[in-house]
Amino acid sequence: MFHKLRLQFILTNQLIIASLFIILLVGTYLFTSRETQKHPFHFMVQLADHICSGKLNDLAPAADSPGSGTQAFAPPFFVKASSSGEPFFLSSTTPFSPDQTVQLIQLVRSSKFTQGTIDFKEYSFNFLQKPLLNASGALFVFLDQAPEKEGLHMLLGAILLVGLGCLTLSFFGSLFMSRKAIAPIKESWQQQGSFLADAAHELRTPLSIMRVNLDVALSSPDETVAQQKQWLNNVYEEVKQMSKMVEALFFLAHADCHQQPIERKSFNLSSAIDEAILPHCQVALTRNIRIAKKLAENIQMCGDEFRIKQVINILFDNAIRHTNSSGSIAIHLYQSDQHFHIEVTNDGEGIPEQELENIFKRFYQVDKSRSRGGAGLGLSIARWLIEEHGGRITAASQPGNQTTFSITLPK
Repeated sequence: MFHKLRLQFILTNQLIIASLFIILLVGTYLFTSRETQKHPFHFMVQLADHICSGKLNDLAPAADSPGSGTQAFAPPFFVKASSSGEPFFLSSTTPFSPDQTVQLIQLVRSSKFTQGTIDFKEYSFNFLQKPLLNASGALFVFLDQAPEKEGLHMLLGAILLVGLGCLTLSFFGSLFMSRKAIAPIKESWQQQGSFLADAAHELRTPLSIMRVNLDVALSSPDETVAQQKQWLNNVYEEVKQMSKMVEALFFLAHADCHQQPIERKSFNLSSAIDEAILPHCQVALTRNIRIAKKLAENIQMCGDEFRIKQVINILFDNAIRHTNSSGSIAIHLYQSDQHFHIEVTNDGEGIPEQELENIFKRFYQVDKSRSRGGAGLGLSIARWLIEEHGGRITAASQPGNQTTFSITLPK
C-alpha cells in the first residue's frame, strides 16, 4: 500500500512539474519568436528609408559568397523594380541571378502584401515592399530568416536540455521527498495498527474474566445473589477496569486529533497536588504504605489545574500498585528560577534500565503478566499532558530499590 502511495506521489509530482515546464517552454518560445520577428522588420524599414532617401545606394557584399558553401545564410539585399515588376537595380549582395530575381519579385507581388515572409529556392525570407520616392516602381528589401530560426532552434534545444536536467533532478527530489513524506504516515499507520491490536488484547482479557465468572454464576441458577456475590464482585471489578480503559482510550483519541484542550489559568499548585494525593492516602494505609510529602507552599502556576491533578493521580496510582507492603512513597515539590519541579519516588522492584525508554508508550507494561493491574495507558496520558503544558516528564530507577518520576514545568 505504501509503495503504491509513494509511486502516486512521485508520478503526480512529476506530472505537475512537467506540465509547468511545458507551459514555460511554450511561453518562452512564443515570446522569443515574436520578439525575434520584430527586429528584422524594424531593420528592413530603416534600411528602406535610407535607400529611398538616397543615403544608401548599395550594400557591400560579404567576404564569402553565399554560393561558396562557407556561408550558412544569405546576406540582406534589395531590388529596385519598375511598376511592371522588372528589376532595374540589384544590390551587390543579391544571391540570385537576374532571372531568378525576376521570379522572386513576381512571387512577392503576387502575395498582395507589403511585408511578410516568403519561401524561395532553399531560402526563407522576410520581405518589405515600399514605393520609390523619386521614380515609378517599388523597392523590395529581403532578409534571410535563417539566423533567427537558428537562434530559436538553439534556444529550444537549450530549454529542452535544461528542462530534461530539471525533470531528472526533480525525479530524484520527488523520490527523496516521497520517502520523507510517507515515513510519518507509515509510522502513524503502524502505531494505529499496534494501538488497535493492543486495545483488542486489553479488552479481551477483562471480557474473558467476566464471561468465566458469569458462566460460574449461571451454572448455579438456584443460588441467591448473596451466594453469587464473589463472582458478581469479580465482574464488577472488571467492569470498572474496562471503564477506566475506555476513558483513557477516548482521551488519547481526542489528544491525537488535537481535540483535548488545555484550559490555562492561575491556580495554587501546592494545594492542587495536596488535594490530588488525598484520595490515595486511604488506599496506601490499607497496604501499610507510608506517604511522605515535601511541598513548597503557595506556589502559583498558570495551567490546567484539573489536568495537573490527573497527572499526579496517574503517578500515585502507579506508585501504589508497584510499591510493596510497608514501603513508602515520597512526593517533592519545589521551584527554581524558571521551572517548577515535581518528583514522585516509590520503593519497590524498580524498572530495568532497558525498559525506561518504553514505559511512556501506550499499552506498554514492564510486568507482561498484568498482575499489577492497569492497562499501560496512564504514563502515556501523563506525558502528553505535561508536554501540552510545555514541560517534560522523565523516569529514573534503581532496580530492586526505587523509582522516581520527575516533572519539570515552565513558570
